[in-house]
Amino acid sequence: MKQVKMINALGNEMWVAEDRVEEYKAAGHKLAASSDTKKPAAKPKAKTTKKSKE
Repeated sequence: MKQVKMINALGNEMWVAEDRVEEYKAAGHKLAASSDTKKPAAKPKAKTTKKSKE
């Protein structure tokens, strides 16, 4: 039987039987991010301005 990785209300990972996923989702648990999702884009580097010596 295949299992699905989920996150419970406390933020802990758990494994649930594939045929019970909908039951757990209805109870408020969330699916864990799958490995095929893209990573968030990197934050752009802050531009620094050089002060001229006057």
